[in-house]
Amino acid sequence: MIKILHIVANDKLSGAEKVVLDICRNMKKGYECIAVTSGDNLGQYFKEAGIKYYASDISRLNPANIYKIKNIIKEENIDIVHGHDVKASIAGYIAAKSSNKPVISHIHATYPWIKKPNLLKFIDSFFRNKYEKSIACSETAKDYYLEHNLKADKSSFLTLVNSLDFTDFDEEELKSNRTHLKRELNLGSEEIIYGYAGRLIPLKGVDMLINAFYEISKEIEGVKLLIIGDGEEEERLKNLTNQLNLRDKVIFAGYQKDIYTYINLMDVFILPSVREGLPMVVLEAAALKKAVITTPLPGVMEFIKNGETGLVLKKRSCDDMAMTMKYLYNDRQMMKKLGENAYGILKDQYSIDSYIDELTKIYSSVLNSRMRSSR
Repeated sequence: MIKILHIVANDKLSGAEKVVLDICRNMKKGYECIAVTSGDNLGQYFKEAGIKYYASDISRLNPANIYKIKNIIKEENIDIVHGHDVKASIAGYIAAKSSNKPVISHIHATYPWIKKPNLLKFIDSFFRNKYEKSIACSETAKDYYLEHNLKADKSSFLTLVNSLDFTDFDEEELKSNRTHLKRELNLGSEEIIYGYAGRLIPLKGVDMLINAFYEISKEIEGVKLLIIGDGEEEERLKNLTNQLNLRDKVIFAGYQKDIYTYINLMDVFILPSVREGLPMVVLEAAALKKAVITTPLPGVMEFIKNGETGLVLKKRSCDDMAMTMKYLYNDRQMMKKLGENAYGILKDQYSIDSYIDELTKIYSSVLNSRMRSSR
C-alpha cells in the first residue's frame, strides 16, 4: 500500500480543497490517502468520505504544527507528501525532510503576491526546487508561475488540469432543493438568475459584475443577481449594492457548504475575475449545464470556448459584461446550448478517472526516481 499525505492550509471547502477531496475519494486500489487540514470544519468532509484526517493549522507555518505533521509522516509511514498550494508545500517539505520522503507541490491558482518582491515569494523560491515535482492546475497557472520565478526548475513542472467528480450530483435531489431554495430566497419562477460563487476578494472583480448588473437591471425587470461566498470585500460589495439601489435584486447568500444547490439556482454563471487558472467553480457550473460568461482569462479559456461552451468577453469591462448578460437574456436558446455543450465537453474530457490515472503515474514516477537514486 502506497500512502500519500495530502496537506492543505485552509479550513473551508473551496476549489483547491475540493480537488484534494476528489483525489482522496477516487484514488486507485493500492494507494491510501490521508489528509491534513487546518481544522475540523474541512476535516469533517474527509471524515464523511471515510478518509482519515488530522487537524494541524499550518497557515502561519507554525513550527509546532509542522512538527505535528513530521510525526504523522513517521507514524503513518507515509511514502509521498503532496502539498496543496505554497504554505502547505513548505510545511510538508520541512516536516518530511528528516525522513527523506519526497514532496510534491500543487499550484492551484495564479498567485497575485508572486508579481512583486515579498517575504512569501522569497520563502517559496527558496523551497521550490527542493520539491520532486510541481503540479499546476492549468497551463496558464504554470506559465504564470514560471514567468515570476525565473529560478524555478522548469523540468520539474507538470500540468494536471482540474477535473470533476460527477458522483457528487444527484439530479432528483438538486431538483427538489432548487424548488425549495427558490421559494426561500423569494426568486420568481420566470426571473433570470445571474450568479457568482467564490471568494469575495479584489482579484475576483465582483464589483464589476454588480455594476454590469446595475446597467441591465435599468432596462430589464425580471432579473436577479445571486452572490455566493464570503471574504474581505463583502461589506464593500454590499455597500456598493445599496448605493446602486439594488437591495431587492442582489442576494448575498454567504459561504455555502452545499454549493451545487446554489449554483443550480442560476441560469447564467459569471466569472468576472481579473486573473485565474481554471477554477473548479467553472467546471461545477458546466456540470450543472449552466451557461458561463467569463472575462478573457487564458486558464479558463482552455475550457470555455467562446460561442461554443460559454461566452468570453472581448475585454474585461463593465460595458462588455452588461452587453453579454443582456444578449443571453434575449437568447434563451443560446443560453441552453452553451450549458449543454459545456456539459458534454466536461463529461468527455475532464473525467476524474483520467485525472487519477495521470496523478498515479506522477506518484509512480516520483517513487521510481527515488528508488533509482538510492541504489
